[in-house]
Amino acid sequence: MTAFGTMLKKEFRELLPGAGIVLAATSIAFVYGFWRQPPIEQAVYSGWGLLESTLVTVTLLSCCASAAGLGFMQFFGETRGDLWAFLVHRPVGRGTLFAAKAAAGVAVYLLATTIPLLAATWWSAQPANITAPFDARFMLAHATNIAAGLVFYFAGALIARRQARWFGGRLLPLGLAIGAGGVAAGAPWFWGALALILATAAINALAAAGAFLSHGADRPQPWYTRAALGLSLLAGIAAVVTFSAGIVASLLQPRHDYRNTFVAFLADGTAVLQVHERYAGPRYTDLDGQPLDIVPGTAGREVHMAHLTVETQVLQQNYRECTSYYLMMSHEWRERMWFLQRATRRLLLYDLRSRHIVGALGENGFHARPEVATPIPVLVRHYWTTSLMHGEDRVFMIEPEARELRTLFTAPSGEVILAAGTFRVGDDPYGGVAVATERNVYMRQQEAGPFVALARPNFEVGTIQVGHVVDQATFVVRHAPPGFNWGLAQPQPQRVVQYVSAEGQTLRTVELPALRFYEKLTPTSSVEEAFSVLLPPLLPLVGLIGEQIGRGPGPVSTDVVWVLSLSLLGGVISAVLAYTRTHRASMSHTGRIGWTTFSFLSGIAGYLLLLAMHTVPARITCHACRKRRWVCRERCEHCGAPHPQPAALITEDQVAAPVPCPIGPNW
Repeated sequence: MTAFGTMLKKEFRELLPGAGIVLAATSIAFVYGFWRQPPIEQAVYSGWGLLESTLVTVTLLSCCASAAGLGFMQFFGETRGDLWAFLVHRPVGRGTLFAAKAAAGVAVYLLATTIPLLAATWWSAQPANITAPFDARFMLAHATNIAAGLVFYFAGALIARRQARWFGGRLLPLGLAIGAGGVAAGAPWFWGALALILATAAINALAAAGAFLSHGADRPQPWYTRAALGLSLLAGIAAVVTFSAGIVASLLQPRHDYRNTFVAFLADGTAVLQVHERYAGPRYTDLDGQPLDIVPGTAGREVHMAHLTVETQVLQQNYRECTSYYLMMSHEWRERMWFLQRATRRLLLYDLRSRHIVGALGENGFHARPEVATPIPVLVRHYWTTSLMHGEDRVFMIEPEARELRTLFTAPSGEVILAAGTFRVGDDPYGGVAVATERNVYMRQQEAGPFVALARPNFEVGTIQVGHVVDQATFVVRHAPPGFNWGLAQPQPQRVVQYVSAEGQTLRTVELPALRFYEKLTPTSSVEEAFSVLLPPLLPLVGLIGEQIGRGPGPVSTDVVWVLSLSLLGGVISAVLAYTRTHRASMSHTGRIGWTTFSFLSGIAGYLLLLAMHTVPARITCHACRKRRWVCRERCEHCGAPHPQPAALITEDQVAAPVPCPIGPNW
């Protein structure tokens, strides 16, 4: 057996207790997640099965924590004393020793986490356990959770091997690992998330290998392992600085009051403003801001409005959400449910009692065999759907009882349907239908009545609200551009409310004021602005350039100039400190220039990285001038005196020579 195989056998034997702990922790996480599964009626937002939000979060935390503990336990036991000497005395290079230990640890971790995942997948695929359709791609979210644990494994190994203070820079590699966990939890693309996670794992692996080769010292190391160590520590420093600044700012700055303004419609169709302030209930004003004598809760949106979110792109898929595979319908909760399968564009009828798919509804009708139903030309622009769906040229209505798909609206030639919805007409909550295309808004108040067309304003995307006033037999249409005004004093696109008759004539048009969402009522404190000095100057500069390119050349706000100035000041201070530090430590000219430039671009984080990676030489007292001098320099930086010559050593011959007696031979 080769030396690598012998080391593998040794590591596998020593990691058996750790493998049992990881296996138990992952299994408990899956059991807890399945135990907390909500009813299917409440799974519109949280998901179901393997993609239930609590289950995904708990397994991610379990994988990361158990991997970090396994890596630390494997490498920390042989860091000091005779155990380290016994490990490296073998006639094998340290690189081979690290490769064997890392291979054994990664194999044990993957085996201990994959077994519970496969068992959980098999259990959730059984119809008797989960009351919802199953897809094998539900496993992908947990695969990235397991991959994120590899970053924590090598972070634990680096923490165990690196020689640094526990309350100094030793725990900083966890910052990069936490960032990898955030990527695993938030990235919507599987392959992109997996590539980023494996890249960060490679960075921590190189840093851990360098620490193993140098017995925990930062130098001497190969340049690539030292660069990987710098990236790992920089991520941790950035996380610590950001978190500390946020905590201090929250303690020092005064509490802000905010105000949100919405548009509400009374029973007669009158548009009013509904203002929500902190520590106060909602109040109503007219469009000019004058208060109205309306009791909150008795007015509000009396006119039921159909919210048409007009978008030009379909809903992006997120592999960690059930909506990427199935869209849940909002009717027949008790016995049967409809699910839109996004891959096949078929409506699947799921029986909640038998927990099986009993058929599928396609454009060619309902069929007991789902593969017979033809795909429905429907576009998905929202996270869930109702009985009303639309494609590029048609709007469909599902008839649950008859199991039919009925066409309600066909777009004129040259127009593409962007949104569709229903609104209340009298006692019928779904009596009216509204359809938005690129050019017009089409409305209908009766099931068999004609559609009324209304031209849209000059913005392609945004929000359209359509309602119906029964007493006046008129439509209320509100047009709004995309996004909110987050309390900024900038020009707003036109927002209007149109009142349209049943024949399609515009009776009147009301202009709405610019609504502000999350508007601050108190000015920004100096504490918030002062913390801009901690920002790397590169970030505000890149943001300013991107903003100028995106919107074109224009004036820069005072806040942006102030933040950029403070960040540049912080960069200059960091550069000065870095140059002073490297000069006093007798670093080479290239090293001084490199660290100074890096500290200027990255701010305070760059200077802290210099402190974490560069060991300060010892200082002794000069024998000539009696001042403190660096031991790494040949001559004293104060008086220029060299180091004193060491005293002559006593040789073996001098030790063996007889020493004459000082008293005399006859004593």
